[in-house]
Amino acid sequence: MAAKRDLYEILGVSRTADKEEIKKRYKKLARQLHPDVNPGDKEAERRFKEINAAHAVLSDDEKRKLYDEFGDIALQTGFDAKRAREYQEAVRSGGMPQGFGGGGGFEGFDWTEAAGGGGGVNFEDLFSDLFGGRGFGRGARAQRGPAPGDDIEASIDLDFLTAVKGGSTRLSLEKPMTCRACDGTGAADKKRTRCPDCKGTGRAPASRGPLRFETACSRCGGEGTVIAHPCPQCGGQGAVLGRETVEVTIPPGVREGQRLRLAGLGAPGERGASPGDLYVRIHVAAHPNYKREGDDLQVDVPITVPEAIAGATVKFPSPSGEVSLKVPPGTQSGRRFRLRGLGVATRSGKGDLYARVVVVVPERDGQELRDLAQRLAPYYSRDPRSEIKL
Repeated sequence: MAAKRDLYEILGVSRTADKEEIKKRYKKLARQLHPDVNPGDKEAERRFKEINAAHAVLSDDEKRKLYDEFGDIALQTGFDAKRAREYQEAVRSGGMPQGFGGGGGFEGFDWTEAAGGGGGVNFEDLFSDLFGGRGFGRGARAQRGPAPGDDIEASIDLDFLTAVKGGSTRLSLEKPMTCRACDGTGAADKKRTRCPDCKGTGRAPASRGPLRFETACSRCGGEGTVIAHPCPQCGGQGAVLGRETVEVTIPPGVREGQRLRLAGLGAPGERGASPGDLYVRIHVAAHPNYKREGDDLQVDVPITVPEAIAGATVKFPSPSGEVSLKVPPGTQSGRRFRLRGLGVATRSGKGDLYARVVVVVPERDGQELRDLAQRLAPYYSRDPRSEIKL
């Protein structure tokens, strides 16, 4: 059986770490691995889920205590700590665990040796193999039930302003859809019949050495029912490929590569089970004038020579509406002005708009303009290129 990574190793803390140390380490890793910080990075997304799962256990006193005592098996559904301790004590004493007797062929069997020798009980190897990793408490069952639908990922192209201000758009995609011919049952007659192998119990006898136990029926997968006559439309799958158009609400401030989750719009589940989710990957087109850096916007604002010399109030359009910028006298080309709160609005607040003025000289040529330029020359107190040094 494949080895699982230790939860303490995942977070990079020692087994004696206190809750505060675990919390600080988790927050640091979460900031580094968050999908919004690493758009499109599958490995970062996998690690982000991994550290969340590890933190959920190690930050809970009871879960951490059971994990330290029994390992990963304690995290399985149906785990019974009391019964596990009874079993462990019986194995260490060389006896037979209560509930495993009754003519099952255990007479003379060395439980200590079977459990790994030396009195140590390897619950992860023993019970996960025997019970399919589904726990071994009194409530554990073999049936798995109809499987939920898979998640689907699609991409959508947005213009710059929609990404900044938000809005809505329509997305047409090809995806698995519930088969109408069989209503998603997968059966031509829309019915499932009792599995002939397990007689509807979903369980089948199995053994491992002297151990006798039950596992999921291989024919019906533990469900207890099978399809006698598969639907010819979907081949018994209960779903067919179709095209659907969905309305996608774009929140203000979405970023390039960000994913939006549309709950329940993924692939349909088996026979009424919950559907998967649709994840929409955002791609933002470049804007000819505006650029985005974090939650801030940047734009070049052209001004005339007279406006730069004498000062002026110039107006220009922005995603927030028309903006008035006061240019003081003697403004140099390239000077940046910060307009607070006129950047991208997100849940965390509003960014700023940075306007860089660019002085534009007249495109026309003529003696009158040249004479005007000559009249301006004496007003330069120094050579504007004197600061260029090698």
